[in-house]
Amino acid sequence: MIERKAKVTVNEWITHGNDAFLLTGARQIGKTYLIRQCLKESGYPYIEFNFIEQPELVNLFAGAKDAKELLMRLSVVAKEPLEQGKTIIFLDEIQEFKDIVTRIKFLVEDGTFRYIMSGSLLGVELNDLRSAPVGYLEIYDMYPLDFKEFVRAAGLKNDVILMLEDHFKKRNPVDDFIHSKMLDLFYLYLIVGGMPEAVAVYLETNDLAKVAKVHEKIIRLYKTDFSKYEKNYKLKLQEIYDAMPGQLDQKNKRFQLNAIEKGMSYDRLKNDFLWLKDAGVAIPVYNISEPKLPLIISENRNLFKLFFSDVGLLTSCYSNQVKLAILNKEKAINNGALFENVAAQELLAKRHKEYYFNSKQQGELDFVIELDGKVVPLEIKSGKDYKRHSALNNVLKNENYKIEDMLKMDIFDLKIVNEKGEKVFATRELESEEMQKLYKTEQEAKEKYENYSGSYSESCDKIDDNEIRFNLTATGNEKTFPESKKLIITFNKLRISKWIEDKNEETILSGNWNYEIDVPENMAKTNITNYKLKSISDENYKFEKAYCSNTAFKIYLNNCSGISWNEKDCVENSKGEKFYPAQRSDGDGEISTNVDGTVKFHNTYNLTNYDATDTLKVHLFKTTGEEVVIELEKEE
Repeated sequence: MIERKAKVTVNEWITHGNDAFLLTGARQIGKTYLIRQCLKESGYPYIEFNFIEQPELVNLFAGAKDAKELLMRLSVVAKEPLEQGKTIIFLDEIQEFKDIVTRIKFLVEDGTFRYIMSGSLLGVELNDLRSAPVGYLEIYDMYPLDFKEFVRAAGLKNDVILMLEDHFKKRNPVDDFIHSKMLDLFYLYLIVGGMPEAVAVYLETNDLAKVAKVHEKIIRLYKTDFSKYEKNYKLKLQEIYDAMPGQLDQKNKRFQLNAIEKGMSYDRLKNDFLWLKDAGVAIPVYNISEPKLPLIISENRNLFKLFFSDVGLLTSCYSNQVKLAILNKEKAINNGALFENVAAQELLAKRHKEYYFNSKQQGELDFVIELDGKVVPLEIKSGKDYKRHSALNNVLKNENYKIEDMLKMDIFDLKIVNEKGEKVFATRELESEEMQKLYKTEQEAKEKYENYSGSYSESCDKIDDNEIRFNLTATGNEKTFPESKKLIITFNKLRISKWIEDKNEETILSGNWNYEIDVPENMAKTNITNYKLKSISDENYKFEKAYCSNTAFKIYLNNCSGISWNEKDCVENSKGEKFYPAQRSDGDGEISTNVDGTVKFHNTYNLTNYDATDTLKVHLFKTTGEEVVIELEKEE
């Protein structure tokens, strides 16, 4: 089974969501399958309606005068009884019914059932969807499998992935064997890509010829869509799409409009490029004139690179001989286009707004993103000179750009046990004797608890010259880990690393740190406290929802352009106590751009029901430093 990251978000909505939920993305990326899988596993009663397989539903929906009549009509065509307050209604391929926006709004307000939806080409068909009144619809963009999802599907164990992440964070090389195996998987990913059907076919057959047929089918489907819209709007979609592989093979990879028609201007083709982006078929990466915050200020839409939504679809344009040479890692093959395409996919899947920078004096940065309120420049290398990155060095040295050096903190010999001494989590930074004990404990745990699993992530923020905030997340499967009334956390060494270009300055602090945390008995209970908006200092920002649980506080905003990361971000209770971002690794803390150019934001904070009060204040900051204060109050 191919596990998708989006599953976490869908499951969270099934468990806690009240608004309608929309899963969108390009064709053939597994949206329908994922929703069905999550609904089946949830145990909630549900019923599915498909607007393509059941075209009569369009007239059914369109003919209803109000929510009451619409629900009556749904109950007539439903194959199973609808249980009020329980049944979840799944509406698939909603792009076939363009009036779905207003209909769903009324249905949500009615409150009889909950609604989850899926559809493709929504950016094209329903451009008004994301700019519609908020507060009743949660939208999640899904993409092809990223590399991490791919290697998991290929059978790579989670502990190996965690080890690789740990080595990356600490800038430690892995041994040659693991490095070689990961390279094999990476080059395989270049060929297979992340379209779920292509991945499934490869895992089942190991036959790349059959994978190629899947890619051909998907591209034919895309081109069928092109012809439909080109007929209506006289676009040049197919010409642009066919030109993309050759354009990416050029030295600077910038899309040349002359490839479509000599003398062609961007203004004449702008709608074509937007269509490809909105349909999830292509990833545009726009030029910026300088790598300074906010990046969007210096965006130049006349200059851009145009990547495929999936690297496997790009490689499908190559001959079998070239594919074989890629798999064999032949040095004669120029992998620059493929490597950059993978990077573009990965950045988009992590909700980054991507740019590139090119200067005659300083060189070209393949990608530039904003991360945690800072500019992060990226160079992608594929040849023997991968250690040379003159453009990156030039930009980092330029004081006008104020790109900060990277700061990192690591903890060693971290152990988390409960009051019985049962291991909840431990790092691999242990002495060999302790390492053996750990693996023995893990084996015992695996034998005792089926599907034993856990995850670990860490990050740090510089508060000022004398203070660094360290954030640790260690999680386990709630069904398999032993219940704990107390957590005992110990570690014996801290390493603070400051990276300047290729040099690492380290400070080691040794000691014996020991912390005990009492775990409330009702921590495991699901207890959600919803909050509503009381006031907001910037009325342009649109509040969607906020709620507090026994483990965290979450807030969702839309139309919040200019929002940025700041060390002062926090949520404050009525006692004046401040709680900072949790910086979890499951998709929270995201800033992303909607199709219409507005920005959406959601984050998780270390505030729980135990410290929450009737009123809360959320403190956010813009790129300019201006504070945005959001006052919330409990819903009755």
